Amino acid sequence: MGLVAHSFSNDPTYRNSGSSGIGEYDDMYDVMSNAHIFGAAVGPFTPDPPGLTAEYLDREGWLRRNQIVTFGADGSTNRTLTLTDLYHQPSSSGIREIRVPFDPNDLYHYYTIELRIKRSWDGGIPASAVLINEVRRDATGQPVPFLQLAPTPGRGGGVTGTFSSLAAQSLTANGVTIRVGAIDATRGVVAVRVASGMADRCRRGFVWREARPTDHVCVVPSVRTDARNDNAGDRIRHLPGSRTCLPGFVWREAFPNDFVCVIPRHRTQARNDNAAADSRNNPARDVFGPNTCKPGYVWREADLRDWVCVTGQVRDDVTADNAAAASRHLPGSRTCVSGFVWREAFPNDFVCVIPRRRTQARNDNAAASGRLAVP
Repeated sequence: MGLVAHSFSNDPTYRNSGSSGIGEYDDMYDVMSNAHIFGAAVGPFTPDPPGLTAEYLDREGWLRRNQIVTFGADGSTNRTLTLTDLYHQPSSSGIREIRVPFDPNDLYHYYTIELRIKRSWDGGIPASAVLINEVRRDATGQPVPFLQLAPTPGRGGGVTGTFSSLAAQSLTANGVTIRVGAIDATRGVVAVRVASGMADRCRRGFVWREARPTDHVCVVPSVRTDARNDNAGDRIRHLPGSRTCLPGFVWREAFPNDFVCVIPRHRTQARNDNAAADSRNNPARDVFGPNTCKPGYVWREADLRDWVCVTGQVRDDVTADNAAAASRHLPGSRTCVSGFVWREAFPNDFVCVIPRRRTQARNDNAAASGRLAVP
C-alpha cells in the first residue's frame, strides 16, 4: 500500500502529536489513523482496526469500476442513490463509493460517500454510519481524504473543540448537498440523496457566456467579455424605435429573441459556441479519481479492477483478446491452444494471447506508476 497516506479529519483543532499535521490521524473509521481508531475485540491482538476508507481502496485498485459512481458525470444535478456496505456484501454487488466533484479547477477536489456497517472488521465503530470525506491535495500534491465530522461540543479524552469523533451524516458545502436516509444494517444498504450543480458548470478553460443571466453556454473568457460589451453597447446600435440594427450590425441570435446588435463575426461566434456547447460543459465527466491516467493513456480494463494505464491501441487489443478468450483454450481446461500463452496481466489472468501481448502486459505493469496523472 505504498500510495496510501495517513487519514485526516476536518477538525481544525485536532493535533495528534507535535510532529503531525492538523487533523492527521483523526479518522477513527480508517486503519491509516494508526492507534487513534475505533478498534474491535475480535482477535488475539486487539484492538483489531477498521478497514481503509473508500478513497484509499479506490487508489489501491481494490474497487471495481462498476462499484464507483461519479455524481453528475451523467448530467444529474439531483439524484437518490443506493449505497452498499463497503466491505461485507458480495464483491460484485452494489455501489461502494459515490464520488461528488465540485471544483472545476481541481479535478482531485471532491467528496466521497461510503457506508460502513458495524460488524466484522468494522465491529468496533460506535454504530453503522455513512462516511463523507472531502478529498483534497496535500502539500505534495497527493489527494488525501478528510473525514467530515459531526459538530458537537467537546470530544473528551482531553481533546477540546467543536467536533465529535463521529462522522457527519449530512453536508451542505461547496454547492453540494448530501442527505443520508435510514441505514438498513441487515441488508447493508442506505439511500443517499445528492444535489450538485457541477453538471451545469464549464470545463476548465471555459466560462458561462452570460449573454443573459440564464445563458450558461460555455465559451472562452474573451467571448464572455465581448457579450458583455455588446449588451452594454446595444442601445446605440438600433435604428430609433425599432429592433433593426444600424448598418454594419446584425442580431446576435445567441438564443431565441436575442436582438442585441453585434458585428457579424460575433453572431457567427455565438452560433459556433452554441454548436460546441455540449462538449464544453460538465467537468464531472473529467473526474476519474486517484487512478486518473496521464494524457495519452487510458485504463487497460482487462477486468473490472484493472486500472493500469496503457495506450488506446493496447486497450483495444485487450478488449479483442477478452472477446476471443473462449476459443483459445483447449476444451474444458485453462490450457491455451498452440501459439497462445496466458496473458498474466494480473494473478489468475488466464486469457490466452499471442506471446508479444503477454510481454506487453508485463511492460505496461512495470510502467504503470509513471503513467498516473498524479504519480
